[in-house]
Amino acid sequence: MSNIVLTMTMARILRVFLENPKKPLCPTEIIKTLTTLNRTPHAALISLENAGWMRSEIENADPHVVGRHLRRYYFLTEYGTRQARARLAELSEELRPPEGDHS
Repeated sequence: MSNIVLTMTMARILRVFLENPKKPLCPTEIIKTLTTLNRTPHAALISLENAGWMRSEIENADPHVVGRHLRRYYFLTEYGTRQARARLAELSEELRPPEGDHS
């Protein structure tokens, strides 16, 4: 399990997964949830999977029956859930505005 540089895109994707850590999501669902995502989530998902934070599976269906290409679904691993919670908390603390009047 490798340590990764957490990009803002990765952080936003992880936040979506942490809302329901057991629910698998495909990239299309992530894009719909993150309406302001300025790029596709594929590269971030691959990086998170390579780091052991996520795993993926191709849906078990017949493409002719469902009438489309099969989807790849991503799942947070237990390790990824722990890491995501910790790293997002750290990021939140780093980005918290300073208290008091600094005008």
